[in-house]
Amino acid sequence: MILLLDLGVGVIGAILWYTIQTYSWQITLLLYFQPYMWVNHWIVAITYLHHTHPDVPKYENEAWTFIKGVTATIDREIGFGGKVFMHKIAEDRVKHHIFTRMPFHYGEEVTNAIKPWLGDW
Repeated sequence: MILLLDLGVGVIGAILWYTIQTYSWQITLLLYFQPYMWVNHWIVAITYLHHTHPDVPKYENEAWTFIKGVTATIDREIGFGGKVFMHKIAEDRVKHHIFTRMPFHYGEEVTNAIKPWLGDW
């Protein structure tokens, strides 16, 4: 598996090198790196917002358990864009931590089912 991942990184690197040599570094920056940074910006921003809310508890090593760890996050509503363009990934975040392999389209249903168990936050 690691060799396949290494191969994938190598192939992407070769494609980027070819694009830079064939077109220019500006075109490569515009068509690859700018969208890459835009997507990663949202991933980092959403993750940061969910894990750093003042209501999210912080645990010492002795007090930490798996279930406390996976529920140490908060669902946030980020408006129309989050519901339409990001498939409510921010609104159903706690579900994602508890059921990591569950498809996102069950998010709202599962979030409503676990709210009585977890409480409001």
